[in-house]
Amino acid sequence: MAENTVTIGCKLPGGLVIEVGYKVEATGADGKKFTKLQKTDKYRRVVLKGWHSGVPDGVIVLANHQPKPGITRGVPKEVWDEWVKEPSHASLVEQGIVFVATNEADLRAKILDARKAKSGLEAREGDKLVQGVERADFQKSPATVAA
Repeated sequence: MAENTVTIGCKLPGGLVIEVGYKVEATGADGKKFTKLQKTDKYRRVVLKGWHSGVPDGVIVLANHQPKPGITRGVPKEVWDEWVKEPSHASLVEQGIVFVATNEADLRAKILDARKAKSGLEAREGDKLVQGVERADFQKSPATVAA
């Protein structure tokens, strides 16, 4: 890896687009400040690969498939450093859904750790229901359900 680049792993199936350099604070006619989204001369955009990027077209992914995170190499370090400062991105990093590695040994360790991180987009296991979801009983009449 080049010294000024990092490798980023992403556990989301479709990957993630990270953008920096697009916020500009502006003042409205009433004198109040607001954030205006506009690309600046420092604007940078990087498309991160997701775990599905390693699956060939037409291949059906089985429910018990444990995908490896998508790996994007050569991301400019200053882009990552700027993107990760944004508070709204913190949960992705804290949960291990998006992670950064500075060398190959670190990358291998992070990939192993990423097995524990859950994005919420993994295939469910068999008949196990997601928390808060109940199985519908189609044998009951609508009047019974509403009561």
